[in-house]
Amino acid sequence: MILTTGAVQALDPGQLDAVLAHERAHLAGRHPLLLATALVLLATAASPAPALAAGATDSVQRIHRLLGPAKPLGRARRQLLRATAAALALTPVLLALTPAVVALALGKLPAA
Repeated sequence: MILTTGAVQALDPGQLDAVLAHERAHLAGRHPLLLATALVLLATAASPAPALAAGATDSVQRIHRLLGPAKPLGRARRQLLRATAAALALTPVLLALTPAVVALALGKLPAA
């Protein structure tokens, strides 16, 4: 389980307790192990050709990806992630300012 400082800062103590309890329930129920076990069964079981894309190669690669350490993001992906986060943060502001900008552009500002 990974908990970021951003999540800790964004959540109030009650919300943080609820998130941690939820994640602890997953760990107590051994859900990650059950998921990896289920994927192994799918990967090794005989299945018809059109079976839900759970082919042996794809599943084994996914298992390795899930069990291995996370790869750090490259520079380009980090920059793209930052740009996306900034765009998402600015979108409500831009939408709120749009009527004023349009009124200013059309010269239709209300008299003071």
